[in-house]
Amino acid sequence: MRKWRQVYERLPIERKDKTLSEISGFDKYCTDGEALRSTVFNNLLKESAIKVPGDVCEVGCGCADKLIFFDKAGYRCHGVDYSATMIERAKKEIPSGEFYHCDASELPFADNSMDLVFSYSVFVYFEGWDYAVKVLKEMYRIAKDNAAICIWDVPDIKEQDKVEAFRGVPEKGYEHTYYDMNDFIQWFKAAGVLKVKAGYFFIPVYKHSLYRFNVTAITKKG
Repeated sequence: MRKWRQVYERLPIERKDKTLSEISGFDKYCTDGEALRSTVFNNLLKESAIKVPGDVCEVGCGCADKLIFFDKAGYRCHGVDYSATMIERAKKEIPSGEFYHCDASELPFADNSMDLVFSYSVFVYFEGWDYAVKVLKEMYRIAKDNAAICIWDVPDIKEQDKVEAFRGVPEKGYEHTYYDMNDFIQWFKAAGVLKVKAGYFFIPVYKHSLYRFNVTAITKKG
């Protein structure tokens, strides 16, 4: 059994006076959390073309360290996380947002209700591809027609040896899950999306971005 849930339950308590990036765990392999979050936000806007005041949902939102950029820009924010303490912090950061402590495979949102659905550095903690598919189905379900679904910062199975060479082989219970990019592409194509693309986007302040890929799909439901 993986122990990541317990880790993220503790972080908002242990780091209550830290930055949102530090509370979310983006500190050890990231030299500038603010720059990382800003870059992710700007690229999500670019890839999704979402307009204010659209509805944004982050799956695995943590303490809302990325959603807070959307809130300040005038978007309606929604999020879920399996850490109750993270959700408590998210509600404090964005009082107007809609946040739930729940499993990513059972999203508490209506069908076709979101203009952008995304996750960032979240699939890494899933147990495997079978569970990931359950989450993908839910993300697709709540996305509107022509909405963007962004699965970003996904560990590439082809790069696993390089990652473990620089950060070491993790202890039992703290493993990461690695994926084949083509599995995501084929899943989205089978779902009948308008378009899907996958690739790499290196962020200089974030070492892991060298070894992780992004997948973006635009839905077609109409």
